[in-house]
Formats: sequence, C-alpha cells, structure tokens
Amino acid sequence: MSNEPRARIFLFGAPRVETIAGARVEISSKKGIALLATLATADRLERSRTWLQRILWGSRGQKQAQSSLRRELSNLRSVFAEAGLEILCSDQRIVGLDQSGLYIDILDDGIDFSHRQFCEGLDLASEDEFEEWLREMREHYETAEHERRFTGRAGGTIPEPRSLPAQTALPR
Repeated sequence: MSNEPRARIFLFGAPRVETIAGARVEISSKKGIALLATLATADRLERSRTWLQRILWGSRGQKQAQSSLRRELSNLRSVFAEAGLEILCSDQRIVGLDQSGLYIDILDDGIDFSHRQFCEGLDLASEDEFEEWLREMREHYETAEHERRFTGRAGGTIPEPRSLPAQTALPR
C-alpha cells in the first residue's frame, strides 16, 4: 500500500476536504467539519467518543449526544464513501482519522498560514465548550506562526483546552 495521500484536509482558512485529485468533498454539516477539526488536532488523530460528545453536543443530554455523534459519523462515512475515501475509523470508545494516505495542512511544518485563520468561518454558537476549544486553537496557531516568523522556531505542541481534562489515548 502506498503512503501517497488519498485525501487532504485543510483547516487553515475555510475548512475543506479534497480527494488527492483535487475534487472537493462536500460536507454540509458544521458539526461534521468541527468533528474533523477536533480529530485532526488530536494526538494520534483520535478522540474518545465521550470527549467528542461533550465538545460538540454538550448542550444536549447524554443519550441525544450519543445519537447525534453516531448520526454525524454515519453521514461523514457516506459522504466520504461517495468520494471513494475511507478516512474515519472508530470503535465503541474512540473515533479517529486513518493516518495512512491522509494529508492535513496543520501537520505540515512548511506551510505558511500567516494570512489564514484556523477553521475560518466555523462556529457552533450553541456549544460553549467547542467555542472555547476553537478560540484556544486559533490563539495557539497565531502564536505558533508569530514565533515561526520572528524567531524561526515552531510554536510547540497543540494544546488541550484549559477548560477540559487532557485527552488520554485508549487502546484500540
């Protein structure tokens, strides 16, 4: 199997997903885009279902949040399948991105993102924890770009939100 990317996820500027051929993969749901952004910024590109439910559907009850996550994952899988992509993986506890054959702009040390905001235009106004996470991520990337431009050093690791406990990786 080749390690050539099959898909690209861009999170600087307006978030988008493309096939390697450049065809845009249309994700109409803001929650779907937010879900991809949270996975792409995670250690090992994975998060626990509980963490995702709290961040993306924290304003809902637990059962509704669980159901909403399952529905969003199903919708994303359908959209990706139409594009010939299998980039989501999950089990009962973890949701993640398949790292093989996936290019993610935020992981590219050579990219200049000084003129683009992280997840530009994305907001989930009804989800305070997501909005806090997004604000912290934007601050992180602004600081990282400033350090890179003026000191020549990268900005360090991606932070976990101060308002939430750190994500711990669970075995697959």
